[in-house]
Amino acid sequence: MVRFLTLLTMSCFALISTSAQSFALEPTLERKYSSEANAILDIYSALDPQSSIVAFVHGGGWSSGSRKWVQDKPQFFNDLGYTFVSIGYPYLPEAKVDEQIAAVEKAVAWLKINANSFGASSDEIVLTGHSSGAHLAVVAALKLGPSTVQKVIAIDAPMYDLRPLLSMKRRGVTNFFERIFGRDESELSTKSAHTFVSTHKDYAGYLFAYSNQNFDGWIVKNVERFVENLRISGASNVEIFEGWDYDHMALHRNLGNDDDAFSKVITRFLVPK
Repeated sequence: MVRFLTLLTMSCFALISTSAQSFALEPTLERKYSSEANAILDIYSALDPQSSIVAFVHGGGWSSGSRKWVQDKPQFFNDLGYTFVSIGYPYLPEAKVDEQIAAVEKAVAWLKINANSFGASSDEIVLTGHSSGAHLAVVAALKLGPSTVQKVIAIDAPMYDLRPLLSMKRRGVTNFFERIFGRDESELSTKSAHTFVSTHKDYAGYLFAYSNQNFDGWIVKNVERFVENLRISGASNVEIFEGWDYDHMALHRNLGNDDDAFSKVITRFLVPK
């Protein structure tokens, strides 16, 4: 079995063990952003009034997860001066992937309208996510446009262009993604970030991270092709963090640690000197 496939299918169990830990922060507020199942925001307010917002989309293979899987992220982003928001959304099979993308869009739209009600500002919204959540975050950010989402941090998403799945020879990996996305090219396109790159002239700032776990370099190539596509289309603020010292879960789990290299890159990306 391919290591990354195993990681995707087992990520929910790894995250359950870490989510059981005792973390320093509890949400300041919980808010419902739409009528769908699990459409709840956990809001961790920063001390600074009118702080900008970092909104996080958790992973779980599109079929599981919890908005509580945030580890040290709320404290980390609060310390940078951001209000941190963890987005809940519906899962497969009850909700299709395009409905999950739409849920993230609705959550960000709610934050844009209601930021002042919980002491934050919607002038800068940073959308981030891990694994499948990073896939949802990037597609949603591109569809919403840079007037709504100003920066994106994508943490080890398995793909940004789904079309190469049609020609993959890895049986286990192919079967897994077929169950999620199907094999119809038009359907794959509507769920791929690449489809929405040229829908507007301006672009958010992007930070992409990938780990050392991928099948035959396919994920790294997918990220690099997508970044090249963004740059060719006019995006000027695009960075890649090559996380060769990280596995898939470590990029998520270690974020916010004092000695974490990826956290330092995020700090420079969000608060440039």
